Amino acid sequence: MDRSVNYFYTSCTRGDGWPDITRFHADLEYRLRVKEGRWVSGDLGGSTTADSPAAEAIAEVGVMIALYSPHFFTSPTCAFEWAVFQARIRRSELLARHDMSRCLITLLWKPVPEGTRPPSVPAPEEAVHDGLGLAALMQSDTPESYDSYFHLIGRLAERITEARRTELPPFTTTDLADVQPEFGPASPGETGEPSLPRRRTLRVGSPDAAQPGSTPQDVGFGSLPRLAPVDPPVTAGSAFPTTLTVAVNYVGADQAWADWISSLLGEDGHAEVRQVRWEAGDESLGESVARARSAAHRVVVIFSRSYFAARATEPLEWEDVFTGRDSERLIPVQIDEEPRPVLVRRGLRVLRLHGSADDEVRRLRAEVRDPSPRVPLPREGELW
Repeated sequence: MDRSVNYFYTSCTRGDGWPDITRFHADLEYRLRVKEGRWVSGDLGGSTTADSPAAEAIAEVGVMIALYSPHFFTSPTCAFEWAVFQARIRRSELLARHDMSRCLITLLWKPVPEGTRPPSVPAPEEAVHDGLGLAALMQSDTPESYDSYFHLIGRLAERITEARRTELPPFTTTDLADVQPEFGPASPGETGEPSLPRRRTLRVGSPDAAQPGSTPQDVGFGSLPRLAPVDPPVTAGSAFPTTLTVAVNYVGADQAWADWISSLLGEDGHAEVRQVRWEAGDESLGESVARARSAAHRVVVIFSRSYFAARATEPLEWEDVFTGRDSERLIPVQIDEEPRPVLVRRGLRVLRLHGSADDEVRRLRAEVRDPSPRVPLPREGELW
């Protein structure tokens, strides 16, 4: 089984409460990882137009979860995603001659007024929280609601695992061009929302993990395709002033990597390289990165399995820290192929280190010296 392929896609709109949607998606993804393996992931919708990278994901993923709400049925993106997935199911049922409907999961996110849901769209599979919807269930603070929510997450994980075994065939670009949405505005432009650039999805293999106390030379890595080196030009006139200071933000399990990166940057002539360890037991992600940012001109953040698991951190905090205000001074460097938290999985410039090769050392040094601000990519931006 290709662990890098997304298990499911959540079709939704950002206007329906983005914090709760990202939490739901992350909780379901976590339950699937516990059940199926740590390389399981899901793709989160919420793009602003139908002409978006969502088309690539929805054309390939094996299971789609549709979060019904009034916004869902007026969203051109959700309408397009629905039409694509329904067309895939119909074609597969015609060719394979067996039921593929379990690949589509419909949930009531928020109550939908009568007449809002088109006649061609089936009712949600269950009335979550007595018809108030999943969003209301998540916002309830009663013990019964808590139990009901995680019971639902468990049932969804079982359903997704079972449905994926049917292996719903993907669509091609030509197939997508023939799809006609069944609901939503007549055209994406009616929403007044900006279009987003397309992305490329990178397939990753299963790596050997970096262990505490190992050095970069000791670590084996998986089959992530190597991209052509992108070395920003570094000249005497383009470097930072000689007073440049650099901070390395990391967790204790990655001490060997922090030492190695600090040594490389120190040898590159920087005024000072400071190590700022994330004390996850005493401070949040945002507090740790802010402490590092206050200590230096540039901050190299070591992304890893250990960094992502150091502390329970909400998806929105990851997004705020690494794509929000002041994030242009941060340089995320990933030393393994652990899937990143959902809201920094795309739209974030991340330098991959596969080992200690000379070209990777040059790229790291050049990136730190580059005086240009690191403007976050759109959410659907690609890795590099």
